Amino acid sequence: MDEIKLGASSMRVLAEIIAKPLLKSVKGIVQQELKQQQTKVDVLNKRELAKEVFGLSDPGVVDRYMYLPGFPIMPGEGKPRFSRRAVLKWISENQIYHS
Repeated sequence: MDEIKLGASSMRVLAEIIAKPLLKSVKGIVQQELKQQQTKVDVLNKRELAKEVFGLSDPGVVDRYMYLPGFPIMPGEGKPRFSRRAVLKWISENQIYHS
């Protein structure tokens, strides 16, 4: 296949034709994803916490953590509720690294 050589001005024109619409499209997708992430419900039940934070389908996994010192459980009657942000912060602060 033959190689096409373009000058600097042709490259700029081609970049504008291709890159600008692509960047506009990607920007819209990124903005939409950020908006969805920001509007996610922060209060989770055990099943949601297991799935969305731990990536597991068994809500029993939460039982392994919820009685550990400092694990964030929201006060209230009935089934336990958890703040997504507080749990993520707790995980970040309580990770143990083995060398």
